[in-house]
Amino acid sequence: MSTLSSLVRRYDQSGMLRYILSTPYEVREYLNKYDSSLPERIRTEKGIAYLSDVDKALFLGMGGSAIGGDIVLNYLYDKLRMPLITIRNFKIPGFVDNKTLVVSVSYSGNTDETISATLEALKRGAYTVILTSNGLLESVAKRKRLPLYSLPKGRPPRAAIAPMLAALLKVCEGAGISEVNYGDIYEAVDYLQSIAENYRKLSEELLPYRLAKSLIAGIPLIYSYAPFSSIGFRFKTQLNENSKIHAFYAELPEADHNEIMGWEGELRGNYVAVMLRGATEPEEIRTRIEFWKNLLKELKVDNWEVRARGPNLFGEMLYLLLTVDMTSYLAALLRGIDPTPVNIISSLKEFTEDKLSFKKKVQKLMG
Repeated sequence: MSTLSSLVRRYDQSGMLRYILSTPYEVREYLNKYDSSLPERIRTEKGIAYLSDVDKALFLGMGGSAIGGDIVLNYLYDKLRMPLITIRNFKIPGFVDNKTLVVSVSYSGNTDETISATLEALKRGAYTVILTSNGLLESVAKRKRLPLYSLPKGRPPRAAIAPMLAALLKVCEGAGISEVNYGDIYEAVDYLQSIAENYRKLSEELLPYRLAKSLIAGIPLIYSYAPFSSIGFRFKTQLNENSKIHAFYAELPEADHNEIMGWEGELRGNYVAVMLRGATEPEEIRTRIEFWKNLLKELKVDNWEVRARGPNLFGEMLYLLLTVDMTSYLAALLRGIDPTPVNIISSLKEFTEDKLSFKKKVQKLMG
């Protein structure tokens, strides 16, 4: 038995590894399961909202329930037929009306911010779609007969990324937000299955292990650029939740105008820089990354590159997703902890409910 296999048996008490390695398989499974057809009309508190009237869209979500929207937005960016943004907040923008598609994503169905924003969207007459596995949002969807995509139960939200991606792609197609090339997606999934099986070997020669070993020895600074910005942010949050360490993320080219100046000061930490890159890059991005590489080398900062692989853009994004998820998982094992529990987040939720009784108030409003 390999050293990593023994660490899995010892620390992965909740089976996070199976969710990570099932990502490409579940993308296919849930694309086949979910339907892209949406009803032409739904009833809201402001009357009837018509799908054919929709001229803008937004994704609502927090944490692991929000990242899928970021990834889909990055992936479809060049094909979007209408404005689309992701909202992580209690409030929704002033422009939301009965011509807005609101896609509300909360794995648990009990996320305060998402519930609050969803109820406000319905008050304004927005055409609202729900993605959840349970909770108050599932109840709202059923009572108001809203389009509902049921997510698989019994896992952490961040481990439901594949079903969320599949559902969001179907919604985008069905609502006319963007054309979706399923041929490309299935080709990418086929390719990523081989990567998942390679990672299943738990070899210390693989990139996720070598990178994880470096990251736990310092403070990770993650960098990427569109269309991989969402994966860079995912890496930061997976290091937070799975590995239980501080990690920071900045996007290029914006980081060229601010964060880069931090390297001029005294280095007060043992930083480890990681650049997530596509298989090919536009010259304007490649040139700036060359400057960053030279700078980090001059400063003797430990730095890594993770180059995407895959048959197309979706494949490259999935490759990076699987690689950063696996890296954060192995970092947890190397630190001797179970990657699944998020005890401080759970304590925060208990504290806020005790102080604010938000869910009790919503349940009372629902009768």
